[in-house]
Amino acid sequence: MGRKKVLFTINLIVLAFLGVFGLLLQAKENRKIMSIEIKTENELNEMKKGLVPSDEFTGNIIFFGEKELPYDGNYGFYYISQSLSTEEYFGKLETVDKNNKIYFYEDSYWSDKAKAIKEGHPFRFIVFGDGWYNEDEVVLSGLPIINITGELVESTEKGVSNNSKIVVWDPEDKEADGLYTIKESYCTYYVRGASSRQFEKKSFGVRLFDEEGESQNKSFLGMRNDNKWILNALYSDISKIREKMAIDVWNEISPELQGSRMEYTEVFVNGFYRGIYGLMEPVDKKQLSLKDGDYLYKCGSLIGINKEYYDTLSTSMQTVEFEIEYPKEWQKGIWTPLQYYTDFLLDGSFADKRVELDSNNFVKYWLYLQFLSATDNIDKNFYIKATENRRGLVIRKIPWDLNYTFGDACSYENENITKFGVYDIDEIFFVQDFQNLYKSNGEEINNLTKQLWTSMRQSVIQKDKLNELAENYMSLLTESGAFQRETLRWPEAGNSTDITAIEGYIRDRIAFLDNAIAQGNYGEE
Repeated sequence: MGRKKVLFTINLIVLAFLGVFGLLLQAKENRKIMSIEIKTENELNEMKKGLVPSDEFTGNIIFFGEKELPYDGNYGFYYISQSLSTEEYFGKLETVDKNNKIYFYEDSYWSDKAKAIKEGHPFRFIVFGDGWYNEDEVVLSGLPIINITGELVESTEKGVSNNSKIVVWDPEDKEADGLYTIKESYCTYYVRGASSRQFEKKSFGVRLFDEEGESQNKSFLGMRNDNKWILNALYSDISKIREKMAIDVWNEISPELQGSRMEYTEVFVNGFYRGIYGLMEPVDKKQLSLKDGDYLYKCGSLIGINKEYYDTLSTSMQTVEFEIEYPKEWQKGIWTPLQYYTDFLLDGSFADKRVELDSNNFVKYWLYLQFLSATDNIDKNFYIKATENRRGLVIRKIPWDLNYTFGDACSYENENITKFGVYDIDEIFFVQDFQNLYKSNGEEINNLTKQLWTSMRQSVIQKDKLNELAENYMSLLTESGAFQRETLRWPEAGNSTDITAIEGYIRDRIAFLDNAIAQGNYGEE
């Protein structure tokens, strides 16, 4: 009996020891972030004794997900993208040489991930090698991160690979069921845009290539699988939310003919932080599912277009005003559909009765433009899609470049040529194609306008819904820490997190249009 008691006691002691040992192991494991152990400053100071500080660039020593970390030479910080939707830290930070060791310094911010991300708190880390150590800092971002390295090329060379690279960190990849993904590709990148080229913060076009220089498709941030991407600098909008909201509104009111999509990201180029960007899909053959018999034109400006404009184009695929996006190779009559459209603007009708405007589409565009006060999209910044069918040719319109919306307009009085409230809230903007449609069949267009406006008011164009959208996007940009970094990087842009002007615009513009459309007041030339 005594022996059994002794064995029982021993077993209890062993179990207790194992339990304590397990708790100690768990505690040690809990002191790891991104697979890196956390130590106190005293512990690390002891470990540094007898070692010399290294001047080796830390980016050459450590990887995250087997890729070099984005780095900002302005502040000397490395950056890691992390999810805002959980307190868990994802990914693995490791040394290139497995014989080296890396540790994080103890920091109270580790226990409050959301606060650390929002405030852009720098976490200290140290790497130990054979006789040396190296210390640096890393900041966590709540947005996906894009890092580009390599030489910027001229836009005329945009089809040529120059072995630059792009890496995209997405902590919640929709294409991978919300998992953390890191995608890399060779690329070429170039400055794009018209008036936006004057700003120091540039927008970029990016094309992807494989190791052999052949075109390569990748899906980024839950969007399409393709080799062509746009990085929109979003510079002129002090809120950074107008263009994304405008894109969302069009895609909801026009599900049958959507345009681009856009997702927020923070961008680094050649070791320097560039700020908040909108990664966008281009409007092209793939986006619109174009086929033989379809045409797509990018309209930069309608100003000065006359009957003789097309006589001298010959085999041209691009002019100062227009660019043919599809077909990609010249063919006889390739400009004819666009000429039909511009002739309609001049004459108010089509000489060829087999050509027609899609009234539903053009009225939607007009309502969309009026609601947003998108004055920069009246005589420019849109696409014309023409489709041949059994009855003839149908012409439709798609918006593009929507930074001057929700009350913003171009104003050379300001440094970033943007000013809120340039136009009165009760102004109806004259749009020639809509006006010609209205003149040709006023009762039908009047009824269609009221019908479509009612439909929009029952879906996306609602004050509370749009205000919530604005608040959600601003919250994403601020909670991610990105808005603060963007503002520090580009102080001359005059960025502001105050969206009360946008909310006021939405309220007042809806109220005005409800009344104007009910009365059939569509403006006169």
